[in-house]
Amino acid sequence: MEGMKRSEKILLLNALTYILLVIVLVIFIFPIFWMYITSFKPGAAQVEVPPVWIFQPTWESYVELFTQSEFLIGMKNTLIVAPITTVIVTLLGSLAGYSFARIKWRGRDTIAVWILSMWMFPLITVMIPIFMLFNDLHLIDTYPGLILIYTWMNLPIAIWLMRGFFMEIPTDLDEAAMVDGYSRWGAFFKVVLPLAVSGMITTALLVLILTWNEFLAVLILSRSETQTATVIMSGFAGRFGARIGWIMAAGCILSTPIFIFAVIIQRHLVRGLTFGAVRG
Repeated sequence: MEGMKRSEKILLLNALTYILLVIVLVIFIFPIFWMYITSFKPGAAQVEVPPVWIFQPTWESYVELFTQSEFLIGMKNTLIVAPITTVIVTLLGSLAGYSFARIKWRGRDTIAVWILSMWMFPLITVMIPIFMLFNDLHLIDTYPGLILIYTWMNLPIAIWLMRGFFMEIPTDLDEAAMVDGYSRWGAFFKVVLPLAVSGMITTALLVLILTWNEFLAVLILSRSETQTATVIMSGFAGRFGARIGWIMAAGCILSTPIFIFAVIIQRHLVRGLTFGAVRG
């Protein structure tokens, strides 16, 4: 190493870095790859040891998943609850985040930290009183009930993220807009909000993933009519065995829309993740 030129050292360091990145990437991607190929294996090949790498692909697991289980009902409920919650949380988070970033009032920073701490609070510790409250309000096993609990769970992190995004936008823009005749609301919607689109998309994707994957709240607050795909999927593994093919197929169906959505908005996502998302 001592006899190497500086350019050679840099080249070697870059090569080692890329090799390490490839190894890490393979480690993270391999479970996803295994899930997809297993979902297309015939029944016996799904559990063979050592694993079968060469096989005739089949749609058997997917056909059985939709015809012999209630997964289709769970997907319908997920597709209803998750997008509605994402829109509500993103809009409310944007409004609240703007107020925390722009409007000066006593205890603003303390309350912002308190709101974030609510998101970190273990959900299981408050589910019994929430269940009792929802039962009295007749919100058990209803779409409004799930949307309400999802909104309560994810609004704190949306507020915190959007606060960080708005803090990165110069306040001079708001003031210039209000000098030109806009009200506070006009400056927010016409000037500031368009500049925070990347932040809103990043927040929306995070909220969508959290609601899409939520299990505990749905398990406790729903019976059969509004159970989402994650709860239905949990029933594929029982005391007397597991439907490996169904589990893998369901995992592929649940993860693919998120992958596609992330790819479509990746330009905004990358910009959002590097534009004040972690600023406190």
